[in-house]
Amino acid sequence: VYADQKSDGRSYKILYHLLSGKCARANKNNDIHVSECWEMSKWDHQGEGTPTILQGTRSCLKAIGDGLLVALTIDCKSNQSKWTLASNSQFQLASKHENGTELCLDRDPYYSRKVLTNSCIVSMDDGDNSTNFQDPQSQWFKLVTSNIA
Repeated sequence: VYADQKSDGRSYKILYHLLSGKCARANKNNDIHVSECWEMSKWDHQGEGTPTILQGTRSCLKAIGDGLLVALTIDCKSNQSKWTLASNSQFQLASKHENGTELCLDRDPYYSRKVLTNSCIVSMDDGDNSTNFQDPQSQWFKLVTSNIA
């Protein structure tokens, strides 16, 4: 929690990318990218399996497909718009693609600021029998609660 105890402001979530130290932001074209945290967007997220909504709008994050940019959409009732923690690390935010694949938020691996979704990377520590063992840090996003205006 990143909070000002004296603030009477409404709380919100910051979508923080741990590896880069940057925060997710929706730009005027509704593209989601990471930038300095003083430029971050404010999000509402009510818990496991709920949409992550851009505060002040009806738009939410939606997983479109593996390797594709995450979308900002008003289709917040679909399973692709519901986000949960994907692994024991508690840092991978995942949504189910319409084909049943679990997709995680991921910072574009080619050093861009774009946020996309990829098949969730399994850490060796997760105790999963998956063969997708890689370094999952590019997928480490955390919803941090704040109330700082």
